Amino acid sequence: MDVATVVPDHTLEPRLQLARLLGRVRWAGVALGVVLAVTTSDPRPIFGATGVFAAAAVMALYNVAVALIGRLPRRAVEPVIIGALAGDFLVVTAWTMLTANDMFATTYVAYAIVAIEAATLYRLRGALGFGLAFCAAYAAFYWVRLVAFGFPPLFASILFRAGIVLLVAVFVGGIATSSERRRERYQMLLQAISDLGEGLLITERGRMVYANPAYLRLSGYSNDELRALPSMIDLAPPEHQAALHEGLRQRLGGIARDSQYEGQLVRKDGAIIDVETAMRPL
Repeated sequence: MDVATVVPDHTLEPRLQLARLLGRVRWAGVALGVVLAVTTSDPRPIFGATGVFAAAAVMALYNVAVALIGRLPRRAVEPVIIGALAGDFLVVTAWTMLTANDMFATTYVAYAIVAIEAATLYRLRGALGFGLAFCAAYAAFYWVRLVAFGFPPLFASILFRAGIVLLVAVFVGGIATSSERRRERYQMLLQAISDLGEGLLITERGRMVYANPAYLRLSGYSNDELRALPSMIDLAPPEHQAALHEGLRQRLGGIARDSQYEGQLVRKDGAIIDVETAMRPL
């Protein structure tokens, strides 16, 4: 990946990427629910395999919306993300309750995955919200075990298990918060560069990843138009493109190349302007 002197444009793209990643992990959770339904036999879950399958089917259903999140209106993105997070918590709670008749059940471990999800999406605020909901659900779980099945609560074990899950939430929330603060400082720096009129362009194998407002003004293209280009070299005059492609090939192959050079840029309106380019690998 190279940086040529034109923060993220504050679109939802990073949020969408995270939602898609969580969606792929969620399909593994659906498969885990199927495995739980098929393999748990002594004792069988409450309501048998049907209840576990039903919870897995619900998870698969709302994860379809997550898989299609890039096609949804912008205003629908965050509600889908929140809904999927709430759905994950409820499905894991259902699985945990369905195994309340097993004194040695370990389905509570799945709460740790939801803790990571909540803390990654909403940082310490998400960790706190998850922690409150988890404590309520876990208390209800042990109450059901006591009342319905006569299992006495082992307080040392309860505190240890709950503590592990809560620590995961706080730990991930702290890391996510720190990372977000660094990202905000990075955005402020890049915005300052743009305010000075310096174009900043981030590419990966020649394709645009990010362009700051100054570069957009310089080129005359929008973000979407630049992302649609097969290579940013397409903005160079035709007679320069072969040499630029060769330079990119050598750079990707690890061959040292000049990091600064003078060139030309063909604007969207057809005007050709002289530019000074400085490139740095990331």
